[in-house]
Amino acid sequence: VAAATGRTTIPHLGPEWPQVSAYLPQRQRVQVKQTGHFHRTEAAKPHRVYDEQIAADPSGWVLYGAYQSHVRHLLKAGLLTGGAVAWSLWDGYLTEPSGTTLTSMLAAAGVPLIHHHTSGHASPTDLRRLVEALKPKVIVPIHTEAPDRYAVVLGRQATPHSDGEWWSVTSS
Repeated sequence: VAAATGRTTIPHLGPEWPQVSAYLPQRQRVQVKQTGHFHRTEAAKPHRVYDEQIAADPSGWVLYGAYQSHVRHLLKAGLLTGGAVAWSLWDGYLTEPSGTTLTSMLAAAGVPLIHHHTSGHASPTDLRRLVEALKPKVIVPIHTEAPDRYAVVLGRQATPHSDGEWWSVTSS
């Protein structure tokens, strides 16, 4: 997704960013194997980093991604030794069962949890570039106060749904 934005200023896998590597958690590796979707990880192959490489010098790495369900493994493998975990979501999630489990595990291991909320809101130009790169069949705007603006911003119709609304998704 980062490369699809077309912005060379955004870190992504490739020769422009040789210091960026790909770490694939166990659950993702299993999912790729089970589904046979090896093509999804093909571009990352030359840039893969493994537990052993990180464990050899944990202070030389920053893992960026959604690793909450993988924290137990990261701790056991020594990949968070001397490090910290940054939480960039709403702090209220930390009061839910998965959040309290995460904070307890980190506290027991002496790994600090740093709160740093980010909005993740994309600009209209970035949204347009993303849609052009992905060429989705349907666009469903989420977390927005102006879903009707997507047709203007993206140059094509979107299918808005209300927050909390469930809808069926089918592949064709």
